[in-house]
Amino acid sequence: MNYIKQHKSTILRELFFILLALLFILPMLIHGFIPCGDDWGYHIDRIIEISNNMRHGNFFPMMYTYTFRKIGYLLGTFYPWITLLPFAILKNLISNQVVAIALGFAFYIFISLNLTFHVSNKVFKNKLQSLLTSTIYVFSGYVLVDCYQRMALGEFLSLMFLPVAVYGFYAVFFGNEKEWPYLAFGMSVIILSHVLSTFITSLMFAIIAIVLFHWINNRKQRFIRLGFAILTCIASSAIFLFPFAEQELYQSFGQPSPNPLQGTNFGDLVISSLNGNGYALGPIIILVLLFGLILWKELGLVEKSSYVIGTIALIISSSLFPWSSLNKTVFDVIQFPFRLYMVVTIFYAIVAGKIFLVLFDKFKQHTDKFGKIAGKVLMFIVILLLWFGSAINYMVSEESNYPENMRYTDHYKVYSDLDGLWLSQYTPQDGENYLGNVIGGAVIADDVNDTISSKNIVSEPNALKFTGKTVDNATSLDLPVYNYKNIYVFRGGKQVEWTSSSNDTVTINTPDVKGPVTVKYIPSFIDWLGIMLSIETWIATIVFYVWNRKKKGKSVNNERR
Repeated sequence: MNYIKQHKSTILRELFFILLALLFILPMLIHGFIPCGDDWGYHIDRIIEISNNMRHGNFFPMMYTYTFRKIGYLLGTFYPWITLLPFAILKNLISNQVVAIALGFAFYIFISLNLTFHVSNKVFKNKLQSLLTSTIYVFSGYVLVDCYQRMALGEFLSLMFLPVAVYGFYAVFFGNEKEWPYLAFGMSVIILSHVLSTFITSLMFAIIAIVLFHWINNRKQRFIRLGFAILTCIASSAIFLFPFAEQELYQSFGQPSPNPLQGTNFGDLVISSLNGNGYALGPIIILVLLFGLILWKELGLVEKSSYVIGTIALIISSSLFPWSSLNKTVFDVIQFPFRLYMVVTIFYAIVAGKIFLVLFDKFKQHTDKFGKIAGKVLMFIVILLLWFGSAINYMVSEESNYPENMRYTDHYKVYSDLDGLWLSQYTPQDGENYLGNVIGGAVIADDVNDTISSKNIVSEPNALKFTGKTVDNATSLDLPVYNYKNIYVFRGGKQVEWTSSSNDTVTINTPDVKGPVTVKYIPSFIDWLGIMLSIETWIATIVFYVWNRKKKGKSVNNERR
């Protein structure tokens, strides 16, 4: 009982966060399917692939063989997958697929609410303001868009940890530089979630640091801590970074899904945000543009700085910025300028938390204790009700626009629409023109063109086994699987030599051996080095954190005695 009394506020806050996390997935559970956003098939199949590998005892899926048309797509080395593990684990534990995936979202919402509250409270030392900021951020319009409309799961996951990285950046350059681990591990989880979000976040930090360089004090110590953060970030992210770099250095790949840069009309952006629809920011976030100016004098230095940064990002993300001039430059990897809404959202949420607090402080001066409680409840109702209305509208729209067989329901098996699988993104550049043939199971057996049916391509963890008369009886084979580094071929129980064809596919010639052929990805020394380095870094960090917490706890108890 003493523990409950001592930690009453923490327990109540955690219960509140659990309720919020469940509220976030309630529209999914009500309608019985996961949102059919732009990239839903792509990411759902990633989860299915990982869950299948886990069931077969493989926890490092690199070559995707159960999904993505069974072409041995090496997506695991190009697209971060670690943060999908909770989804895959839940999918294997819970029979209802919709509930499993929804709970994966709830898990990350709960984590992000806690992390955002924690770092906000470190800055503002005000629990109500921190609670408002975390709720406004997690239930913002753009987080909603990433989950319910775009189903951009990688970016959604990076948004869950962006507040940690932002606080870490603030601490290193303007606060307590000894808290550099926030920057290191905040950026690490973003890297382990989404490459483009990593690029945008790093670019944002670099620009802010350059612009505000004059106001950075104690620079030597701060840049030393920055170095620590960068090295630790690389070490903790090596499980993805090392295999990714290894493949990129092995051969050429085209830019994934190039798209001409074009910002949204600023007026349309404001209207869509106020209406809570489209690729926008939501009403709470966009109203910061107005109320931030009205209440400017009430804002502190951090909130004022956040308002300026958020407003600049808002302008840049729109048609007011000449995006066309950045086409065919390094910046066009962003694909869509609206991705910068992530920057607007995090900084405007900081301002919004303060705005709500200021309004509440003015209100409570004219009311009693009951009125203060009612005022707090009303603030959260406003924030959540606006969000919930938009979420329900998205689900109703998707229910009418997508037939049942195109929705991720409890009966969903695997996604097959080529347009939604983006198979060309990480196909070797030399073999892109041959992709249609690979997807179709094209094989050249003893110089004769043929095809292998899907039933004769057996999926195994990080491997494809080709069987059937066409394969078994041939001595030379050009197989429908691409050349990547760390690919090995086995036939007759032995490893055999292989070469890449003019289409960059795997070819073998084994006059003395016939039978089924297995093409397998085997992690290299570099891969294992990255895996072990990341695991050891995270374990060492967790052990040190727990030890440090216990040490501080004992110190506090001794002082009380």
